[in-house]
Amino acid sequence: MMSNVTSHQICDERTANRIARRINAARSYAKHVDEWAAAEIRRAQKQEERLLQWFAPRLEAWARWRLGGGRRRSIALPGGTLSLRRQPVRPTVVAEAEVLAWCRDHLPAAIELDVRVAGPQVITVRQWLEQTGLEAEAVEKLRRRIVAEHVKVSGEMPPGMEMGGGDERLYIS
Repeated sequence: MMSNVTSHQICDERTANRIARRINAARSYAKHVDEWAAAEIRRAQKQEERLLQWFAPRLEAWARWRLGGGRRRSIALPGGTLSLRRQPVRPTVVAEAEVLAWCRDHLPAAIELDVRVAGPQVITVRQWLEQTGLEAEAVEKLRRRIVAEHVKVSGEMPPGMEMGGGDERLYIS
């Protein structure tokens, strides 16, 4: 008894080619949609940045006037909610070079070293940089969270830092 060939079976080159073409078309369409979506996200983010840059100070001034210094801290509008929120008081870096210098002696865990190496040599990076004269660029970066945690736990404020925050900022949701 002979079995019937269904439309889901591949029985010749023509059928296989048609399915391969459809799969590639689906992949191509997905790539196109991803690129389009990424471009639209970038466009929307730029538009938001421009609108915030231009209107946020005006919205904040209007919200402060509208709230009149009372207890209410938000205004519900049909298009969203404007809120004034107090920022937490926390240690803020004002002179990164000073904080980095202090961390080298007192809190080395708060320093991150970014190294860019030209060439295939990447072994123990720190030793390699010290022992070889090969071209490399090393940039120290401050791990701000670690320094902030140190200030919170010890109460010790490194030079180049001060307490910041405590003011109100506008949030739009």
